[in-house]
Amino acid sequence: MTLRVAVVTDKPGWHGRELQRAFRALGLQAAFASLSDCRLELEGSQARVRVPGFGAQAPDAVFVRSIEAGTFEQVTLRLSVLTPARA
Repeated sequence: MTLRVAVVTDKPGWHGRELQRAFRALGLQAAFASLSDCRLELEGSQARVRVPGFGAQAPDAVFVRSIEAGTFEQVTLRLSVLTPARA
């Protein structure tokens, strides 16, 4: 099974492409995602993170390259995606 890595950035640019290439060289699947596009789904006592491009399953790892600017509340909410609640 290939491990899947989400590279968090709003503008991948050449740095992002180099990271993606390096992850592939290690045998990992890497895809770009913006934290502002990620979602927390709360069902009962379960919290699930939805990352675009990864379907129903969360990525195996997350590499945070940048976090989009915003208000304190927006940035805090985006960061909460990186630390889902544990049961």
